[in-house]
Amino acid sequence: MKKLLILIFIGIINIVNAQSIDLKDVRLNKSIPYIIKLTELKLSDTKIDSIKPIPELMDMSMADSLIYIGKTYFEFYKNSDKCVLNVVQFDDEKTELKIGDITLNKNTTENDIAKYFTQNCKTTGEIEIYGEKEKFRSCDIPVILNGELTDNRLIFFFLNGKLNRIDFWEPS
Repeated sequence: MKKLLILIFIGIINIVNAQSIDLKDVRLNKSIPYIIKLTELKLSDTKIDSIKPIPELMDMSMADSLIYIGKTYFEFYKNSDKCVLNVVQFDDEKTELKIGDITLNKNTTENDIAKYFTQNCKTTGEIEIYGEKEKFRSCDIPVILNGELTDNRLIFFFLNGKLNRIDFWEPS
C-alpha cells in the first residue's frame, strides 16, 4: 500500500511538472535568460532600444525601470543589477522565445500552444489587455522557479489565432 501511494504521488508530480515551465529553460532570442544582469545584457548581441522609468500604471512594481528590446521588456532592479523578463511582445522585430526545445514566435498559433500544453491550453478564454483595442484569447501555464512550483504564471495572448505576446505574471 505504501509503495502504491508513493507511485501515485510521483505520478502526480510528473503530471504537474509536465504542464509547467521551468524558468531556467527560457531564452529570449536564443541566448538571453529570464534573469540577466544589465551589464551582461549590454554585452550581448541584443540591442537595448530604451530604458524608461516605471509607468504610473505599474506603481506596484518594485523595479526601478523598464528595459526595452523592441516592445519586449525587462524589469530592472538597480540594487542587484538584474533584469527580469516581464513581457515578450512578438512585434516586427525578430523576436522569439525558446522554452527548452520549444521555439515560439509571431507565427506560433493557438493550436501549436494547445499541442505543447494540452492540459492548460486546450481551450483559451477571451481577455482584454489594458490600453489595447483588440480582445485577445489567452491561456496560462504554471511556472517553476528555483526547482519549486510557484503561483506565478506564463500567460500566452493570441490575436487572430497567432501568438502576440507572453506575460510573466506573478501575484502581488
